Amino acid sequence: MISSSRALGALSRVRYSARAFVSSASLSSVRVGALLLLFVCFGLALPLFAEDGGKATTEAVATSQSAAAAETAQAMTGEALAEKIANQSEISTTYAAVEIELIDAAGNSGYLRLKQYSKIYSGSEKGAKKNGVSLIEFVDPASVKGTRFLVRGNSQWVYLPALKKVRRVAAGDRDSSFMGTDFSYGDMDFDKKTEDYTYTILREEKLFGSDCYVLETLAKDPDKAQYDKTISWVDKVSYLPRKSELYRKGEHLKTVTIERIEKVQGHYTPIVTTMKTEKTGHQTVLTIKGFVYDKKLPDALFSKKYLQTGVL
Repeated sequence: MISSSRALGALSRVRYSARAFVSSASLSSVRVGALLLLFVCFGLALPLFAEDGGKATTEAVATSQSAAAAETAQAMTGEALAEKIANQSEISTTYAAVEIELIDAAGNSGYLRLKQYSKIYSGSEKGAKKNGVSLIEFVDPASVKGTRFLVRGNSQWVYLPALKKVRRVAAGDRDSSFMGTDFSYGDMDFDKKTEDYTYTILREEKLFGSDCYVLETLAKDPDKAQYDKTISWVDKVSYLPRKSELYRKGEHLKTVTIERIEKVQGHYTPIVTTMKTEKTGHQTVLTIKGFVYDKKLPDALFSKKYLQTGVL
């Protein structure tokens, strides 16, 4: 077993920083690179899922491929695909119960369990832009229970029960592992903008039995991007990336795959997602145990008071 104290240790090394970060993020400006399923598993950006009023299983998603093919008779451009992904849904909140399995290259494993809440404030509620907030609360194992993580835009704070303190995540920690997983703190930011990237459809091919667009996303300013290139296999029906390869300076750093999709309240939702670090072979498998869209969430849940006390 991987010691769960390793995850706590990763958090305890987070440095305090008074540096201010941009905190606003528009739902329509979330770049396709954010569709790396980070938002699916942690809800740190509102899920940009295709909407549908019916209910279906993973098998039903596969059987609808022929209908999607008929709808894509006209050529799709990279930019049009990115906008379609980013503007599909008007979801106000999400709640998820998530189980995380950490697997090293030798096959040893450990686990974490958490609850995640996220919310988008519309322009009429919180000013001119839509602003995203998210709270993660770890519930198991005992060594990390009570650890809470708050995100506003790309500003982040963490509460460590062992220290009884709230600390701001410093800009220099953006590449550090989040709780011993294959996700970094930088992966968790809300503030990802479609206009900061260019998009090219390289080809069309099948993956996991689904017809997909293979989309290349390139950062206009590579020095400012978490990943300067992403190759994603975007499902033509759900518009979810079944697989994404993440690159920086020519190096293939990570790969994200969605192994299982289901519909929840009419929204295509990734249920099992894996993030793999290519250099080490370490993997993080996220399984959604419960998911609710548009659940009424009080603003106090996303306050620093709740972050520190766990009390509304």
